Amino acid sequence: MSKILLVITTMLLAAGLVLGTTGMAAADEATDEGTRGVFGKVDSVEIGADGNGIINLVDDEPINVNADTTYHIPTFLPPWQTWAELAESEDGHLYVEGATRVAVLLAKPAADRTALKVMVIPDQPVRSHLVGVAITVDGDTVTLVNKAGKEITITLPEGVEVSEGEFVTLVGKRFAHETRLRAMAAHTITQLTNRLQNHMEAAQGQETFERAAALLERARERHMDVLDGIQNRLEEHRHLHVRAMEAIQNAIDNAQSRYEEALQRCEQIRGRVRTGWGEWLAQWSTIEGTIESTDLDDQTVTIAPEEGDPVTLSVVTLTLIVKDGRPATLADLAPDDIVRKAVYHTETLEAKTIVVNAPKLDLPWSMVRGVIESIDLDEQTVTIAPADGDPVTLKVVDTTRTVKGFRTVT
Repeated sequence: MSKILLVITTMLLAAGLVLGTTGMAAADEATDEGTRGVFGKVDSVEIGADGNGIINLVDDEPINVNADTTYHIPTFLPPWQTWAELAESEDGHLYVEGATRVAVLLAKPAADRTALKVMVIPDQPVRSHLVGVAITVDGDTVTLVNKAGKEITITLPEGVEVSEGEFVTLVGKRFAHETRLRAMAAHTITQLTNRLQNHMEAAQGQETFERAAALLERARERHMDVLDGIQNRLEEHRHLHVRAMEAIQNAIDNAQSRYEEALQRCEQIRGRVRTGWGEWLAQWSTIEGTIESTDLDDQTVTIAPEEGDPVTLSVVTLTLIVKDGRPATLADLAPDDIVRKAVYHTETLEAKTIVVNAPKLDLPWSMVRGVIESIDLDEQTVTIAPADGDPVTLKVVDTTRTVKGFRTVT
């Protein structure tokens, strides 16, 4: 009897997970109508481009899927997408193909073992940050040596570039069916120093300038300590790491050179503003409005203010572009984007900072009532599953007010 109850409970939990309902009552109702929830470990996934295929489970019968089956990968992709819709997302299919556990809602009749909904249940973190020195770059792979002296090989996608002998932080994802991390972004010392120099160049006061200068000095100390630590670890077995030692030395030399240049620039700016911030600020101007056009060949952006003539600014290496709260490039800007503030030099018309938002749609407010299905801290989203209808994913912004138990929370 206890085994029967355990099986029923597991089935109801699986149905509740997939349905995203508010309780067991919904799962019971679904079971009465002939549907059934299944929870299990995945042995293999075989799904064709048309969405038809099977999910083989360990110690259970296979699950059939088709073009109408919808999938949910909590926190990583919008919920309940068909196989065709997943194809529109980068690596969307891989989340399903690499699944190790799933919760499935079988369509009526349940005996056909055809999935109506499939929820992929992650069993390990898929994102990580790796800090180290690139000792070899071979095609689309890079091997880093980290501060523990361990070598790690990572796959590089198109658009992510890393050079041998470069100190870098890689943001990677790991899929359950892959043994190697895949890099999604790379952050270098050059990018960091350029950004801090930009803040110092466009500083509107002594406090802002000194804060950026302090961050630059702190970053230099931290990065040089990490590089020295890696070098010291490899020194213990130098004969085993000849090539790595050369790469580490190159990374140390490059980091020292880049930070020295940035610190020299810092002192130049500090010297120029000693006569007073008024004279310094007179060299800069700001503009607000909308993006009229961009020119990727000439690296310029034209901004149309609400009043007056459009202004064309040059985007240079040190230009900091932020769109919708995230770092961006000139290629990310589009006509009609709203320019919240752009700071530029009045003589050279070189932009120092461009902060924009995508145009807002004039949509009416709506309300959703239900239970929280998932939260994504990286994307700052929360998915709410109503009692009726599909789950809704909402974006949490600076002005969002969240209340729990009559208290403001985050």
